[in-house]
Amino acid sequence: MNKHILIIDDEKPQAEGLSKLLSKELEIEGYSFEALYEEEMIEEAIENRYFNLAIIDIRMDDFKFNGIELAKKVISINPLAKVLIVSSFTNSYLKDIKEVLLTGRILDWQEKEPYDVWIPKLSKLIRDYYQEIYENSSETNNALMSIYAEAKNSQKTYDKGVKFENFLSLLFQSIGFTFIQKRVTDSTSEIDLIIRNDIKDAFLVKFGKYIFLEAKNRVSEPIGKNDFVVFRQKITSSNQLVELGIIATTANIAKTVKLEELRSSTEQGKIIILSNDELIRLIKSINKLAELKKIIDEQIREVISV
Repeated sequence: MNKHILIIDDEKPQAEGLSKLLSKELEIEGYSFEALYEEEMIEEAIENRYFNLAIIDIRMDDFKFNGIELAKKVISINPLAKVLIVSSFTNSYLKDIKEVLLTGRILDWQEKEPYDVWIPKLSKLIRDYYQEIYENSSETNNALMSIYAEAKNSQKTYDKGVKFENFLSLLFQSIGFTFIQKRVTDSTSEIDLIIRNDIKDAFLVKFGKYIFLEAKNRVSEPIGKNDFVVFRQKITSSNQLVELGIIATTANIAKTVKLEELRSSTEQGKIIILSNDELIRLIKSINKLAELKKIIDEQIREVISV
């Protein structure tokens, strides 16, 4: 299980100090902490980073937002994460805290204390939270299924695309990928999701530094040869940084896709298809990384054996 935790404070020494002390206490157990203390880096991390927990200071005097507003943003963007609110001024924000508590997504709210007292308390709270996640994986899977269903059932074209991309980002974050960028555009093309291939796994490391993911949430039009060809060109143009591409779709797959896959099997990079069946397999799986590797194996073997 990936145990990446964001620590958000408007004061750099506070963010880095808490991150350093919690790392010293918990790093050997597989936890990692990311200190965030500038507006742009905070917003970018909430949008693109994998995390199950954000520790957020309430009072941010020089920022355009405060910790309560950030907590609401985390809750909106990442339904798989919870928030731990901390401050030396919680009494001044009790009304706002009570409002976000009603979401059920606040792990706790605490007054800051001297580190020698506070770090052991925080460490126990974090351990207990992740133990609960481990023991109740069905909660994460149910949340993913609900988000997937909402994306599929959305009626507006733009909403269908955005919601499906958000679902895929959360799905791959739950697999363990820690950095995912959405809708990256250059002068020639747009990539729906770019996944940094940073999982320490001997199998996945063979597929380059990044994984491209194309999201196709459409009902009436199947994924066809042209979709495959255009996507392969994006991989070919990646300066060999990408060896694995994924087309994820809620639609059917045309027979011409398989023929084109066979025809281009000797070219740079491999492309796998995550249709509804594969997506459901990943959602329901307890070990999502192992299931993804199994799907990749199956589809590569299909091409090699023909």
